[in-house]
Amino acid sequence: MTAEELYEKGRSHLEAEESEAAEEAFIQAIELEPEWGELWHTLGALYFEQEKYEEAVETFRQAVALEEENAAFQLSLARSYAYTRQVEEATEAYQQAIRLDR
Repeated sequence: MTAEELYEKGRSHLEAEESEAAEEAFIQAIELEPEWGELWHTLGALYFEQEKYEEAVETFRQAVALEEENAAFQLSLARSYAYTRQVEEATEAYQQAIRLDR
């Protein structure tokens, strides 16, 4: 399967509330296309939804590293920092998201 097919498979699993299968599909897609920021962001959103905030932070960091100008990615990272009580990092990421969204 291609990364795109695995991404779509993961999205289908999400819609069916099959989070473990979705996570597996997203990870497989990332292995094929590690430079695709949206894959990292989608996996991070899954971790955030599962209240795996530390994993979400790490995954969103990767998404932001790939697409530094993406305000949505910065906002997701900021929220994850806030949930892990990394106040300074959260503040910085929120400010960056605001700058990018102007």
